[in-house]
Amino acid sequence: MWILLIVGCGKKGDPVAPPVLPAQATMITGTVVDSSGTPIDSVAIKVKYYFAPVMVKSVKSSPCSLTYFTAIRITDGVRLSWQTIWEGSAGRWVIEKSLLADSGFVAIKELSASGTTNSVVNYSYNDLSVNSLQIYFYRLCLVTFDGTRYYYGPILLGPSPEFKDVLNPCYPCPLNTSTMFKYSLAGSSHTTLIVKQSGQAVKTLVDQACIEGVHSVVWDGNNADGVPLASGHYMSECVISRNDSTFKFTEPLFINIEDVSSSRVNAYSSSQGVFNISNIPIDSVFINKDAGDNILDFSKVCDSVTVYAIKNGYSEISTTLTLGRNTTSTINFVLK
Repeated sequence: MWILLIVGCGKKGDPVAPPVLPAQATMITGTVVDSSGTPIDSVAIKVKYYFAPVMVKSVKSSPCSLTYFTAIRITDGVRLSWQTIWEGSAGRWVIEKSLLADSGFVAIKELSASGTTNSVVNYSYNDLSVNSLQIYFYRLCLVTFDGTRYYYGPILLGPSPEFKDVLNPCYPCPLNTSTMFKYSLAGSSHTTLIVKQSGQAVKTLVDQACIEGVHSVVWDGNNADGVPLASGHYMSECVISRNDSTFKFTEPLFINIEDVSSSRVNAYSSSQGVFNISNIPIDSVFINKDAGDNILDFSKVCDSVTVYAIKNGYSEISTTLTLGRNTTSTINFVLK
């Protein structure tokens, strides 16, 4: 079994580039033949991308990842709820309340935090000392074991709008099996949430009237026909229509395979054994944030990839190569 590689002029270890759109002219092309040189059709070609951290915040600057923090009125008070997906050296939570958004906060309750954990933790507290007609502001203070305090919020409870029109980046990103989108609405609106590639819709996740508040939807990475989408760069687009106004928000997202067992296929070889993969998204930079809009890290899509060729009855074959920017890289697979 042998592989002939004709690789573009890319160079590993380039300095980190500023965020850019995928290099649309960068592509992979190739052929698949058997040991006698006969073309093989319907060979599944899969691409695994690699990511490099551009910047990672330390545990000190990110003692937790807060998924959400909400306040809702209940029969005899206010229910405060929040969730973390990891915590580091977290000692205790202090719940604070004020009648003003920027001052006058008073601690009303302390709860034990979860120390250091990579598990999801849910918290809640009922504030029973409230007036049903009063506006309140709540915030959380996370006190670490060394006494450092980190604040989240405030959030507003009252007759004024509690929510803004926002589309948050999906999490996790890149996704392999599934990811969650979260968006909030300042008022009841007709909302669409669509995943697109190269400007074309591949999956509509939401197309309906939604009430004011925070909404979420989980996506399995499949297209409208239920077929797993290939690894690569996509965009999520949220359009909010309310009265005579329309608001549009977009966020990038990335699908990637973890190993060759993934059902995601980038291309199939033709009857002549030829395949092409265009719009290779090297250099794209993704910003990962938690629910408190805190930046967790920046991830850059590297210029190195692993390309797999898979066909029943033949041994799987793969190669890792460095892609050139705005060039074409060619692979000639020989399956045995």
